[in-house]
Amino acid sequence: MPKINRESPSQQIASRLRRAIAAGELKAGDKAPTTRELMADYGVAAATAHRVLKTLQAEGYLVARPGRSGGSFVTSEQERSRIVAQHAEATRADRASLGDQAKILEAGTADASEEVATALGVKVGAPVIYRHRIHLDAEGEPMARSTSWLPGDLAESVPQLLTGESIIGDTSSLVNASGGEEKQQAVAAPASVADALQLEEGAPVIVGRTWFQDDAGRVLEYREIYSVGWLEARWGSAARK
Repeated sequence: MPKINRESPSQQIASRLRRAIAAGELKAGDKAPTTRELMADYGVAAATAHRVLKTLQAEGYLVARPGRSGGSFVTSEQERSRIVAQHAEATRADRASLGDQAKILEAGTADASEEVATALGVKVGAPVIYRHRIHLDAEGEPMARSTSWLPGDLAESVPQLLTGESIIGDTSSLVNASGGEEKQQAVAAPASVADALQLEEGAPVIVGRTWFQDDAGRVLEYREIYSVGWLEARWGSAARK
C-alpha cells in the first residue's frame, strides 16, 4: 500500500494522479480509479477519496460520465484547456466587480532573454525593464501573477516604470500604447507561479500573453499573466439555499 502523509491525504493522492497523467501512465480516455479503489489503494475514507476525484474534475484533469459504465475519465489536453478556459472566463465578470488590486513585487532592469527579446523586437541581452506583480481580489487573495517587459530606453522617458509603486491606470497607457495582440492558453502552473497563487505545482492555470504596440507597430510592452479561476454552480435543493 503506498504511504502518504496523513496531514493532507486528498491533496497528496491528487498530486500522484496528476503526475501519472502528465507521465502518460493514465492516458486520455482511461478510466480513473474509483472511490472504492482509492480507498483500498491508499487506506483513506470515502469522503477523502471522493474529494480527490472532485478536485481533479474541477481542475479539468478528469470528467465525470454517468451511466452503468460511467465514472471519472482522463481528459485530453484539448478538453483540459477548454475546461480551464471556461473556468477562467466564468470568473472574469466576478473579478471585474470585485476589483483588482495589483501589488508590485519587484521592478528594475535586466538583460533580455530570448523570449523577451523576440517579443519586444530587441537583441538578446539588451537592457529591458521588468515589473513583477501579484494581483489580489477584494478579499486580498491572490488571483493572478503577471510580469511586464518593456524596452530599456523607456527608463529615461518614463522613470515611474522602475519604481515599486503601482501605476494609476495601466502600464500600457503610460507608454501610450495604441493597439495590441493577446493570446491565451491553459498550462500547468510552474513552481514560481504555483507558489505565488497558493496552488500546487502543475495545477491548471490560464496564461495570457499580450503585445502592446504604438501606431508604428513597435512593441512597447510584452506582458505575461498567469491566472486561476473556478466555475461554481448549484442545482436542485442547493440552488435554493
